[in-house]
Amino acid sequence: MGAYVYMLRCADASYYVGSATGNDLWKRMAEHETGAYRGYTFKRRPVQLVWSEYFDRITDAIAVERQIKGWSRLKKEALIRGDWDQIKQLAKRGTTAAKQTQPSYLRSLARSAKRLEGWKQTPCLRPSFETRAFGALLRMTAGFVAKAGHPSFFSNRVTARCS
Repeated sequence: MGAYVYMLRCADASYYVGSATGNDLWKRMAEHETGAYRGYTFKRRPVQLVWSEYFDRITDAIAVERQIKGWSRLKKEALIRGDWDQIKQLAKRGTTAAKQTQPSYLRSLARSAKRLEGWKQTPCLRPSFETRAFGALLRMTAGFVAKAGHPSFFSNRVTARCS
């Protein structure tokens, strides 16, 4: 006896991944639609079946269900479309849609620049501080993120210069 692994799109646009033993997936779909069990989909009806796969062994189906439940929304949507190239890309450690568009050192620099803009508005800041802060931003891109990127690193310097 085998089992199905399936994915539903709920009314709130979230995805539900589940499994159903036996050869009748439609019985399980009807249970979701009627709200036979008070689970995740109960308050998110109506639901729509967007993907399913049959497995000969129940243990395989359970393993795949657990794996898919841990996937990001992007990866689930790639599975629905059958886009295996994107699934492979998203399977690489640390990839998301935002991370694919820009290298990490540029994202880090942009975040730090936003913090610096807020600090520039502090009345006691002097050009020498801004010069040192910009130098710290450059060091961050070289990999010195730990201490130089922490806000207290800069605020201690500002306090010292303002007193």
